[in-house]
Amino acid sequence: MEMISTIIVENEKQNSDYLRDMLAAYYEGITVLHTCGTTKESVEKILELRPQLVFLDVRLENNMSGFEILELTRKVPYDVIFTTGHSEYAVQAFKVCAIDYLLKPFGLHDLQAAMDKYFSKALNITAKSREALLYNYRQTNKAMHKAGIPTADGIDFIPVSEIIYCSASGNYTEIYLTGGKKILASKTLGVIEDLLSSHVFFRVHNSSLVNLNHIVKYKSKSEAGLLTLKDNHEVNVSKRKKEEFLKILDHLKIT
Repeated sequence: MEMISTIIVENEKQNSDYLRDMLAAYYEGITVLHTCGTTKESVEKILELRPQLVFLDVRLENNMSGFEILELTRKVPYDVIFTTGHSEYAVQAFKVCAIDYLLKPFGLHDLQAAMDKYFSKALNITAKSREALLYNYRQTNKAMHKAGIPTADGIDFIPVSEIIYCSASGNYTEIYLTGGKKILASKTLGVIEDLLSSHVFFRVHNSSLVNLNHIVKYKSKSEAGLLTLKDNHEVNVSKRKKEEFLKILDHLKIT
């Protein structure tokens, strides 16, 4: 079996020891080159040792994060599995860019699931996906005025305000934009919903996610409802979503 070199970046020593011991016990093909506890040390060691895989803590010392390390070591082509104690906006970016993560406290089953993805190359960490991850992270911190949407031939950076609605299409998502434009995202509607969750979007139906700022008209239709959007598209509001949807509209003073 080919040996895989890795570095563990973890703010708390007990956590890095725990992960190192699990890797040693269950993955004899993994060589831990170094464990790092600070941003400075992590950057130095990644640039020096050039590991194939890095377990990267999201939050480090002095409010620094694993994203700073990712920025500063962009020239080294390593795969990433993030570790985090915070199930928050950052996780959305991981999903979109196919980078896996371990949510603390994690166990052997969680580690095995992440490693199975790594060995099967399902992570598929390309230069473009890493750039999209960093872009989405930066934008999330600044109200994410744009979103990096993965497509079949790369990443499209779309102003969120131009997205009218999104429609499920199997494992893909059709995204309708102002000006009659449309793009096909190579992710499911659920993943796109996660990415846009910090904005005024609502899943009105299993197959439809709408930008509430683009609603022109709402019409009650027996137990369900019907929306007219700015591009004149009509979108159904499901019976199950109707009550919650109307409450949100009232709260936002859209109706």
